[in-house]
Amino acid sequence: MAKKTADDYKGIKIITKSKEDSIAQQAREEYEATLLYKNPRVLDWNKNYDLYALKKLPGPAGRANVNLPIMSGFIDTLESMIDDVPNVKFDPTSEGDLGLSKRITSFFTVDSGASRGNWAWKDLMVKKNAAFTGRGIFKYFATNKDNKYFSKLGVVDSYDFLIDPTCGGETEQVAKFLGQDNIFKDKWDLQNSDNTQAQVNKLISFSTDKDKKDNFDNSLRERSSRYSALGLDIETYAYYVNHAYRLTEWYTTYEGKRYYILMDMSSGIWVKCLPALEMFTVKHPEIGDAYWPYGSFAPKTDAFNYWSVAPADDIREINYICNTLVNQALDNRERINYNQRAYDTNVFKDAALLAWRKDGLVPATSADGNIQNAIYEFKTSEMGIQGSVDLLTWFDRFAGQKTGVNADAQGGSQEDKVGIYFGNLKQIAGRMGLYNKSYANMYVSLGKLYINGLIDHLTEPEAVKIIGEKGVKWDEELKGSDIKDKSFDIVVKGGSDELAIDEGVKRNKVEFLTASVASPLVNQKWNIRERMTILGFTESDIAAALNVNSDENQEIISEAANENEMIFRGEEVKPNKGATRGHIQKHVDFASKEDLTEEVYNKIMAHIDAEIPIAVSNTSQAIFEQKMAANVPVDPTVAPMGESMPASAMPASTAEVAPNNLV
Repeated sequence: MAKKTADDYKGIKIITKSKEDSIAQQAREEYEATLLYKNPRVLDWNKNYDLYALKKLPGPAGRANVNLPIMSGFIDTLESMIDDVPNVKFDPTSEGDLGLSKRITSFFTVDSGASRGNWAWKDLMVKKNAAFTGRGIFKYFATNKDNKYFSKLGVVDSYDFLIDPTCGGETEQVAKFLGQDNIFKDKWDLQNSDNTQAQVNKLISFSTDKDKKDNFDNSLRERSSRYSALGLDIETYAYYVNHAYRLTEWYTTYEGKRYYILMDMSSGIWVKCLPALEMFTVKHPEIGDAYWPYGSFAPKTDAFNYWSVAPADDIREINYICNTLVNQALDNRERINYNQRAYDTNVFKDAALLAWRKDGLVPATSADGNIQNAIYEFKTSEMGIQGSVDLLTWFDRFAGQKTGVNADAQGGSQEDKVGIYFGNLKQIAGRMGLYNKSYANMYVSLGKLYINGLIDHLTEPEAVKIIGEKGVKWDEELKGSDIKDKSFDIVVKGGSDELAIDEGVKRNKVEFLTASVASPLVNQKWNIRERMTILGFTESDIAAALNVNSDENQEIISEAANENEMIFRGEEVKPNKGATRGHIQKHVDFASKEDLTEEVYNKIMAHIDAEIPIAVSNTSQAIFEQKMAANVPVDPTVAPMGESMPASAMPASTAEVAPNNLV
């Protein structure tokens, strides 16, 4: 049975029975057109990946065939120059939304951190993809399952992404259609999700195991090239291939309205189709319909061409030339060491015996007893290794000058003067500036998608970590409905173009801050905060240092928060022997702010009453130890329990907490 490709289905028209069938037919036509349109760029990407993987290039048999690691050095160095994840901040456009904007920024910081979204690692993968293909692509969406919010940032392979060729290179949001190929789902996935089950059954009955294996890549076999660069044949991975369906997530505009469709492009069978606004409810202000869930950046941005030139394209020809120079030098050396020779067949009857052997004897027949003239050696002139070295050195400098990836960036600079070194870094940063401006613009797009995801799926309030003047607090909450109909400016700071010249800027800042320590015109708390920031202290450390009115252990306060949750769940909680005034206050705040049943409220009050004597003792002990450390005279007969407590140390009793919020 011949392998089925998209071409086999071109003459087959889908019988249109519904609007969904019409959308599927349109999506399939868009897919096939964009697949062919993008293919010339894919062929260039394959060459870039081959060079990076040190794959042997086609060449004449018997000739040297060395692939120098020039592409890999270029890519890895470029990646290290733009490997800093920027700081994303949501600023209010209305003064009344200042607190809300801080909560969103803090929530994003946690949501994108290593233990949740792990944006930093995915960011690195996208940048590497952009270096090879000229476009780094993210997909972002949020979900809600059982009233639990989840967000997901996905890395999209440029090989799998297709987009309206007329949309230009600025943003995906203006595209009429776009989509992601090679979405693999097995039978269980299809039958246990919100797909149209009649269509799922149709796809399952249509496809044989051989169809699924033959359909593992698109009709141009583009994705397979990524693996073949390393000598891998992904299509031999038969087990999963025979049990999975290769689908395409497609987003299109049909009769002026945006739709999402999940379908098998080879057969034209769709399994899910619905208006995009049913998935993403926030409307784009200019388009009046849902946002597409993609964001990207182009290192060499082109306003009129989405698939613009890649950084790797700059170095590809130089890699080829340097390979040729080295291979020619090796061929020349080989010919000198193993030159061709001619021999007199009357003297040497068996040519095979002329090959070198240890202690070998070669029979020879000579009329005059002289065999020296019976062998002639063809001389090969030495081409001169220095000429090749000079050319290689020139190309290395040329590439660094034209791309910005030079000895300074690679750590090989011979400059030993700090001033000169900063100057060189500044020049490199300028060359990388375009990369980072496009990159920062991508994060603005992702920030908008992130806000939209909160509005759609953060249906239950979640605690937010707020770092303020009094340290770290988790009392603030965020909910999607708080954000709806609000607007925020998305500020992106950082990126390696800024960080590359940061050392010089830091030096100037420190000089100013040090000189203004005693100035009455400068806010000294701000001065300290700036200096600690430059020295690398975290926001939590800075907040704790500036909170001079608190010597509380954050761990014991965190234990109080955990105790509150345990009591709320109905668990038995014993008095904490480490209780402090801050620990007690955490309980009081919880009882004052939360909507509690009378039973839970009374349990918290009883718990507070049990811990107050412990907190009094612990605080008195701390005051005593502080006096001893400061050599302040104390009366050992009454210390530490005899020490007086500050009037505001803690409530005299639970009666101070008015039970006005019981339900």
